[in-house]
Amino acid sequence: MAEEEASSESAERGRRVQELYILYCCYRLGWLFSWLPAWCPTSLLHLKEAEDKMLKCITSTYNKRYVYLANGNKIWTLTFSPDLSCKTPLVLLHGFGGGVGMWALNFEELCENRTVHAFDLLGFGRSSRPHFDTDAREAENQFVESIEEWRKEMGLEKMILLGHNLGGFLAAAYSLRYPSRVKHLILVEPWGFPERPDNAEHERPIPIWIKALGAILSPFNPLAGLRIAGPFGLSLVQRLRPDFKRKYASMFDDNTVTEYIYHCNVQSPR
Repeated sequence: MAEEEASSESAERGRRVQELYILYCCYRLGWLFSWLPAWCPTSLLHLKEAEDKMLKCITSTYNKRYVYLANGNKIWTLTFSPDLSCKTPLVLLHGFGGGVGMWALNFEELCENRTVHAFDLLGFGRSSRPHFDTDAREAENQFVESIEEWRKEMGLEKMILLGHNLGGFLAAAYSLRYPSRVKHLILVEPWGFPERPDNAEHERPIPIWIKALGAILSPFNPLAGLRIAGPFGLSLVQRLRPDFKRKYASMFDDNTVTEYIYHCNVQSPR
């Protein structure tokens, strides 16, 4: 039994490496397809329609609008149960590669007793996609300051901040800088970056194939391969992340979720 499990894990690992290699090849051949205007079948209209499909099952009252920042950027925002503003509002920060539509399973319950705001982080979904600094600390600062400016524009004195994945990391970073603005902090599977010990490689050796793959892919944006895959990108999302369809099975019996994720992530990063 142990041998069968090991063989299965090895086969799965091999399949993942093969898929990543295909993405890498697609990236290297990207120049070949750059002259085809329809190579990547998406647009802001496609994204809007995909988001509308994600939200079509929501029966609670909500409004949607852009919140404009001083530097010309804009943040796409949904507000649920605006009449319950007497309580501290809940603000939702989505994860990497996501958008407001990914909270579709949660909106109804969360907005029963208080106002809920959800917005697309800068660089994601329908929000602006500005240039981010290549320095990690500066990029983090850009995100944090955009959240603070959004808060001011929304007129929120305090908020309950809930972040998932990358949103969890940014929620924690924001709370450290502006603790007086956060009544409660809720982290759901947050990203974290612990300090790397000096003897890490000696304690837990990293397989050579992982090092090689990391070296090949490290210079590239993690979503570049999906964009270069063009019309094959949607099937790639469906193949790599079948769990999304299962998670939202109570709401959708088709590819609504993967279509939304696809259109969120193949927009031009600008």
